[in-house]
Amino acid sequence: MNIGRPTRVVAALALAGICASPQSQAAEPAPQSAASICLPGQSYGNMTAKEASRFLTQASFGSSFKTMDELCRKGSHAWITEQFAKPQNLHLPFMMERDRQLKAIDSASKADQPQWFESFWRHAIGDLRITGDLNIGDDQLRQRVAFALSKIFVISYANGADANFPYGMAHFYDLLGQYGFGNFRSRPRR
Repeated sequence: MNIGRPTRVVAALALAGICASPQSQAAEPAPQSAASICLPGQSYGNMTAKEASRFLTQASFGSSFKTMDELCRKGSHAWITEQFAKPQNLHLPFMMERDRQLKAIDSASKADQPQWFESFWRHAIGDLRITGDLNIGDDQLRQRVAFALSKIFVISYANGADANFPYGMAHFYDLLGQYGFGNFRSRPRR
C-alpha cells in the first residue's frame, strides 16, 4: 500500500460495478407506478431485486422494499450520484439537542454515551417507532463510509479518556462523514 500517493476514499465507486451485469444494464426501464415493487426473480430497469438487495447491504446499512424499489428503477450509478449530493446528517447537533432536552427535565443531566449511540442508530438504521421506515438517515452511503472509516481511524469508548467526551466522539464521526468522499490528504489533521 502506497500511503504517499493521494487516495480517494470512495468505496461507492467500487460498489457501482457489483450490481451491474451486462444484461441488467441493457434492460429497458420499467414504467413507474406506485403499486409496483422490485420482487425477487424479476428485473426492473437496471437490476434485479437480488442485485439491489446485495448492493444496498454493501453500500448502506441494509435494504427495505422501498429502497430496493428505488434502486431497481434508478440503477447503481444514479443512486451513488444522488447519495453524493445529499446533505450529511450530523451527530453533534443531535447530541446538543438531546442535551438541551435532558437539561429541561433535570438540570444536572447531560448527553452522554447513550445519546451518541441513539444518534448513530437513528442516522444509520432508523427507528420504526418514529418514522415507520428503517432508513431514517437519508445519507446512507455517507453513514456507511463513515462507519468503515471509523474502523480504520479508531477512537473508542473503551478508552477512559475518550469515554468522557461524547461530543468529541460525535464531532469525530461527523468529520469522517464530511471527508469520507474526498481525497485522504484533504482531510483535516486535528
